[in-house]
Parts: sequence; structure tokens; C-alpha cells
Amino acid sequence: RILTEMTGNVLVEIDVKGWTSVEGHLKVTLGGVEKQGLYSAKISDNFETIQIPFSDVPAGSKLVIETSAKRAFLDNIKIICIDKIF
Repeated sequence: RILTEMTGNVLVEIDVKGWTSVEGHLKVTLGGVEKQGLYSAKISDNFETIQIPFSDVPAGSKLVIETSAKRAFLDNIKIICIDKIF
């Protein structure tokens, strides 16, 4: 997803859980900066909410969410602009 109107400090919030075990972590990339999203919830658990902060995100940045190993279940992905600069 390309964020055309968000710049500055951004918080990516994701509800996540793994399969029968957690295999790796999430790789969240925004504005060319990759960060890890660690979680411990499995399929039999409730979703776990993780928050990943990014700073100085330029307008037009692309958000990419991947797993480092196998699958994960994602829900309620939010992109929160902490300070909005236009």
C-alpha cells in the first residue's frame, strides 16, 4: 500500500498470530526502512496486537508486511500518523 498523504512519525499497528507455532517474525517495511514485529500468539490464541514505530517517513512511502519464515494471520492493520505534515 502506498501512503500518499502521510509523512513524519508513523505507527503501524497489526493484530497477528502464527499457525500452530510461531515461525519467525513479521518484516514490516515503510519508506525503505525494515523493522521486525515480534509476536508469540498461535492459532489457538487470541490475536496479539503489535506496534511498530517509524520516524521521518516521506510522503509516497510504500508499506510492505511479510513473514520471515512461514505463515502468519493478520487482522486490523492500522497506519497511525502521529504528526501530520502536508
